[in-house]
Amino acid sequence: MAVEVLPERHQVIDLVVHREVTEYRAVTGVCACGQVHRSAFPEAVGAPVQYGPGLSALAVYLTDYQNSSPGRYALSSARVVRLRRDTWPTLGRA
Repeated sequence: MAVEVLPERHQVIDLVVHREVTEYRAVTGVCACGQVHRSAFPEAVGAPVQYGPGLSALAVYLTDYQNSSPGRYALSSARVVRLRRDTWPTLGRA
């Protein structure tokens, strides 16, 4: 009778944090008929700078489930993803 020996396992779980910035541009031009046309931004992009669903979800998790104060969350997340200080009050708002 053969005995099956299972391999020994070791796992390392890590969280990789990186910042992803997507820039949208609107272009204005005049056609041959003289009418001015302007391209539109995507509907979900309403401000010059805003934070996406991943950062918003992290804000909710840390403030609601981990009971971090908004100020403590803003400071720690700003350090992790290198956000400018003048954008901290808008964290969690899309």
